[in-house]
Amino acid sequence: METTLSFFSSLIADLSKHIDWIVVVLVLCGGEFAKRYMSALTHIHLFAKDIKISLTWKTLIVGSVLSSVYICMLAYNHQLHREDHIKYFLSYAVATSFYEMFLKSILSKLGLKKEEE
Repeated sequence: METTLSFFSSLIADLSKHIDWIVVVLVLCGGEFAKRYMSALTHIHLFAKDIKISLTWKTLIVGSVLSSVYICMLAYNHQLHREDHIKYFLSYAVATSFYEMFLKSILSKLGLKKEEE
């Protein structure tokens, strides 16, 4: 049991070196923003088709926009390096996976999760 805990402890420590926590927070906040303020946007008419937009897609769009603005600000201040691109991608993947695997169930158990459409 202790070996398993030390393994996960070291895994989290190693993984957190390669994560930009600002991107994680921006993606999670983007999802909350989409859930609270974009609930009226359920369909979009595009190329003569009526397309349903789920909360997942809204989160993807808003989280990507917020993260892109942050990354553009880093580039403008010359703080963006070529090797950081994988870090931002990994941060985005961790944020969405963290929400789907853990945060969604915790919020629903606490009664804080509002159901989608």
